[in-house]
Amino acid sequence: MKDLGSIKEVLRQNGYEIESEKVIQNGVQLRIKNCGHLRIYWRKDGQTTIDFSQINDLCITHLRNVLDQSECKLLESSMDDLEIQRRVLENLPTDPRMILPAIGSDESGKGDIFGPVVVAAVYIGQAEYAKLNLSQLKDSKLLDDKKILYLSDQIRSLCDYSIAVVEPKDLTRAVNMNRLLEDLHARCISDLARKRKPVIAIYDDFGAKKLKEKLRGLGGLVVLGFVKAEVNAAVAAASIVARAEFLSWIEKASGHYGRKIPLGAGQKAIEFAKSFLKEYGLAEFEKLAKVNFSNVRKLIVSFEGKNLRSS
Repeated sequence: MKDLGSIKEVLRQNGYEIESEKVIQNGVQLRIKNCGHLRIYWRKDGQTTIDFSQINDLCITHLRNVLDQSECKLLESSMDDLEIQRRVLENLPTDPRMILPAIGSDESGKGDIFGPVVVAAVYIGQAEYAKLNLSQLKDSKLLDDKKILYLSDQIRSLCDYSIAVVEPKDLTRAVNMNRLLEDLHARCISDLARKRKPVIAIYDDFGAKKLKEKLRGLGGLVVLGFVKAEVNAAVAAASIVARAEFLSWIEKASGHYGRKIPLGAGQKAIEFAKSFLKEYGLAEFEKLAKVNFSNVRKLIVSFEGKNLRSS
């Protein structure tokens, strides 16, 4: 049996404010700010039952995750994913963690000197939420590479997803990185929206101005951008899948050249770029590096200048 004090403490630790408490038959009713009434019953067989029937549907998914399911039998929402999303939109929360079910999208690789730009979108509904270990789903920047690859395999086995990859050599035609990202996010979200037909999509806001316009043809889809949207489980899952795809590309390219290609855009990557240019030349370098980066362009100009002087 789960005691009331433990339940209340778990709620408080996860940001829920208990406004009032009322004794009811065989249990207690907690009024949770912005969520409604949570009813807790203690049964004769020792089970603790938590009733969500008076809780706003936009809170159900997150509440289910934070309460100890091993000791509490949770009464499921009778609504399907689409109905819950419609309820969420009726009283849209400012906290993106509370916006589920949804499509989430995020990107990886845009700040790395080497490798492609990758965008992924992942759908998380009630069924996917119940199967995933959500405590591990977070911004891929907070996870090590091994964990990213492991979690990505889990997500891809349990969730519908879409991935778009733009090779470094193709990035030279991109006039504006944000416009390219808009196109990639729109492509991935569209792929999933046609398959799952949700009404909510969330993306990590990278400065998109026309993404919502590009998705306007998907009737009824509400597209929401948040700064640091990876706190949302669907966006976090997309962040992990996108980064795993990027890391796999880097690993394959490293094997091809027999040299470990560094991540990021720091001094280690710059020194590798100089060495690679000298050994393999510009044509091969353009297959690996984002030559539209200003610091990379300077390296190329310096490399070409040296070649001219030595010829």
